[in-house]
Amino acid sequence: MRVIPVIFSSSVDGELIRYAASCLSQDRAVEVFVTVSETEYRRKAKGSFLLRLNLRLKMYCLHPVRVAMRMLFAPRGSYIVVTTNPFFTPALCALLAKVKSQKVIHLLYDLFPDALEEAGLIRRDGWISKLLGVFPRVALKYSYATIFLGKSLKEHAETRWGRAAHSEIIPVVISRSIAPIPEVEANRLEIHYGGQLGWMHDAELLASLVLNFSKFSELCDRVHWSFLISGAKANAFRFALKELDVEIGDTLDVQDWKARAVRIPVGLVSLSAGGANVCLPSKAYGMMACGMAILALCPEQSDLGRLISENELGWVVDTTVTTGLDAKVVQRRFHDAVSDIIENPSELLRRRRNAWKYIGQENSRDNEERRWQAIISP
Repeated sequence: MRVIPVIFSSSVDGELIRYAASCLSQDRAVEVFVTVSETEYRRKAKGSFLLRLNLRLKMYCLHPVRVAMRMLFAPRGSYIVVTTNPFFTPALCALLAKVKSQKVIHLLYDLFPDALEEAGLIRRDGWISKLLGVFPRVALKYSYATIFLGKSLKEHAETRWGRAAHSEIIPVVISRSIAPIPEVEANRLEIHYGGQLGWMHDAELLASLVLNFSKFSELCDRVHWSFLISGAKANAFRFALKELDVEIGDTLDVQDWKARAVRIPVGLVSLSAGGANVCLPSKAYGMMACGMAILALCPEQSDLGRLISENELGWVVDTTVTTGLDAKVVQRRFHDAVSDIIENPSELLRRRRNAWKYIGQENSRDNEERRWQAIISP
């Protein structure tokens, strides 16, 4: 029986793509094809201008060419799993696959040009947006299948850019820590944000909420805020909190971050209202896998908000407001959530255990394998 190759490709290496690849059955020839290692990405992303330029050229120019060459030499019938990194690669691969009778599976992490619109970098439905919109439209139409990370992301993408030929919703799945979850005994509760702080993460709101809590809450001395961050908004965030006694550092390599994360009780995640429709922060799943409960700043009805609320994996601060006192409303919600976490250690422990169990049960390896097998036929 001929073994059909399955090639997972992404410009940047990472745990998500490798874990997904590892979940396919052993009778398949699975290959992970990347251009930039995670270590190289982190080093160059916070390096000099020339290092960042080199990184972008590798991701946006070299990687698509390498993927195209790999497809040309792959057998007919091969499955090519392509991430939206860079965003135009799935569309190009979907068209190229027609030449070789291959099947492209579009793994949609972030939706473009919607993310650029939400960041304010381009005008919604302007000529640049319409030009870039060709890529998601082509990718959804001509890919053999599209994998979405959440229901809201799927609904938004298909409403705006057209229905996918075939689609599945497969949540982020990663391996979880095997370390036990200890009760919090420290005098100060650590609340931690780790990872990218970019255009989708509402950094301005996050900074204002931490600043307000630290200045005006009677419980401020019982919280240790830690931020290990990088990304477009990282420097502005550092500046906004420069007068506070908070920990702000650079992001860590995955293994170093995990070694620390298993000792942290609460993970902080932030998504802007528009960003909630175009991306889903994988870091939330990484935090839960290490035994953190999640404090999520996002619309309550977003994929992230529903995930946390419906499964009692933490607390959601609904950033959706309709009154003229928007800042005060969200500040009160944030203050109440943080106060509840501090004053109810037993409830915090319960939700931490819920989060850890969720990664191991709902998002188990068996479930992941079944979801992928439903797409990749034998």
